[in-house]
Amino acid sequence: MGISIRGYSHNDGNFISLLEERCVDRELVQSIKKSEYFSIIADSTTDISSTEQFSLCIRYVDSNFEVYEVFTGLYNTPDSKALTFFDTIKDILIRFTLSTSNLRGHCFDGAANMSGKLNGVKKLIENVQPKSCFVHCSNQSLDLALQEVARKNSAMCDIFTMVRDVSNAILESAKRKSIYENIVLEPCYNSSELGSVKQNLLPFCPTRWSVRVKSLTRFLDN
Repeated sequence: MGISIRGYSHNDGNFISLLEERCVDRELVQSIKKSEYFSIIADSTTDISSTEQFSLCIRYVDSNFEVYEVFTGLYNTPDSKALTFFDTIKDILIRFTLSTSNLRGHCFDGAANMSGKLNGVKKLIENVQPKSCFVHCSNQSLDLALQEVARKNSAMCDIFTMVRDVSNAILESAKRKSIYENIVLEPCYNSSELGSVKQNLLPFCPTRWSVRVKSLTRFLDN
């Protein structure tokens, strides 16, 4: 890979960082195994380069009934198929030396590839471990509830449609995007995003309200 092992001294560098990461992982695994049972929280999204990023958290309770959530990392997957995500989850659990026999819960969003009753990751996990209970992600449930409420308000529907259509019209055309960027040359201060930023428009997310806020803010600033 051409990555140097040693840094400027014996106490830093990539090799030392990898060893420290392994030590932390080992401590986390020991804590999870003490509680015996655990559950998982998984989600996926595409980054700015359109690369699929799959994330997995392990949730467990210690002897004092304190709840802990361990973020295991982000993993690049070749596609967003249910079987691919299921195999990724199995690989992560193997790396952490955790057995699916102790899995008691799995939490996903409502996407068909994740929560599908026939071929989703939910079904694939339940085939391996029937004792694991599925929980629909509460954050996405709130997003969906807000989305349905907004649909009942014609003014909100008109606003969201306008922001989405204008953003798409500019961002999906290289020519229009170039014209737009030539107009918005100077960065301006934006209190909601901490500091001076160049006010390019952002895609209007159909479900995530936290992303919608940024899209609306950029639209209003321009």
